[in-house]
Amino acid sequence: MSEDQDHIADLASAIEAYLDAHPAAADTAEGIARWWLVRQRVEHTMTQVDAALRLLLDRGSVTHTMAGSGAVYRRSTGRSRETSDD
Repeated sequence: MSEDQDHIADLASAIEAYLDAHPAAADTAEGIARWWLVRQRVEHTMTQVDAALRLLLDRGSVTHTMAGSGAVYRRSTGRSRETSDD
């Protein structure tokens, strides 16, 4: 399969995943491209960011405080990147 065909297959899988999660969804091709696929990417990215932040918290590289909309993360004052356990 060519790289273009792989990409099309990935898009088809993303559309199917969106429809599985939102069975009543309906939109134009433009709407699917602008909203569904972007939303799928953002949700996927947020999962990865959450996992990365948990890892950094475990390492002590970042700390967090709770704010009105959720946790706010920042570099830990007691640890620099050079001293992390990579």
